[in-house]
Amino acid sequence: MLRELAGPERLRGRRLHLIRHARPEIDAATPPELWRLSDQGRREATALGGRIRLTAATVWCSPEPKARETGAIIAGASGARLAVHPGLRELAFRAGFLAQEEFIRRVRAYLGGAQDPAFEPYDDAGRRIVACLAELCQTGEGDLALVSHGRIMTLLLGDILGRRLGADEWAAIAIPDWTLLDLETGRPLKGFALDF
Repeated sequence: MLRELAGPERLRGRRLHLIRHARPEIDAATPPELWRLSDQGRREATALGGRIRLTAATVWCSPEPKARETGAIIAGASGARLAVHPGLRELAFRAGFLAQEEFIRRVRAYLGGAQDPAFEPYDDAGRRIVACLAELCQTGEGDLALVSHGRIMTLLLGDILGRRLGADEWAAIAIPDWTLLDLETGRPLKGFALDF
């Protein structure tokens, strides 16, 4: 879908730095989309920012605080500009706070194709995140950097790699994590997606 929406000429010679946000401070009384980075998460984001050789002039991030804060640290480490795009938000899950085992079970089932009314519909979420990347490809030149979330990144990676990814790939993306992809060929070049 990305090739059709962005146009192959807008993908030519471009790479994507895809970054999962760092560890948040988990608070059962606060919706996850409002969680901020923990102290450990800030240290992890700083360490990740020092390892990435960012080649993008702008770091685009989800509006969620944990992603914005991670994006600010990554951008600051490379001198890049920070910008927010609402299309990079996490795949919605409206079931409230769950024990980790139950949450993982539900995500695994969803990514495996099960219907779950608490989740944003799979095809809608996939179209949203791919359209977001296509829009960013249309608005600028050079490499791109996105800071987002594990579930929605799994859908985006599936489109880029040309196959549906499931729960095992989702579970393999650490918090935080990074991969570099060639948008023209759809091939991973560095980072976690090499294992996909």
